[in-house]
Amino acid sequence: MTILYFNDYQNIKASCADDAAEIDRSMMNKIDAIPPLSALAQPVRLDMFMTIAKHDEGISASEVAAASKVHLSTASAHLTILRNAGLVTSRREGRTIIYSPVKTRLRDVINFLSAIT
Repeated sequence: MTILYFNDYQNIKASCADDAAEIDRSMMNKIDAIPPLSALAQPVRLDMFMTIAKHDEGISASEVAAASKVHLSTASAHLTILRNAGLVTSRREGRTIIYSPVKTRLRDVINFLSAIT
């Protein structure tokens, strides 16, 4: 029979907590990567994001729709998904909604994917 002393128990508990924290960190990365990867997995949204990414200062929703050859209402739905995924931000200028890329979010996804290999 092995007897565990209190210090041994604390060391084992701390070791397990470190392992659990490491697992939680990797799971958070995976969980955080899902929305942008899902958003970009759809061809029209990928095209829209690529158009927006070329305009650091921003581009209007109607210009994005025209470049992607979709109706404005369809573009609006896709742009909402990109915004919810954290890939773009939007701001109102009068009656126009301007979309800008969030390149730091894209870099985070790229770094996540690069870490896999």
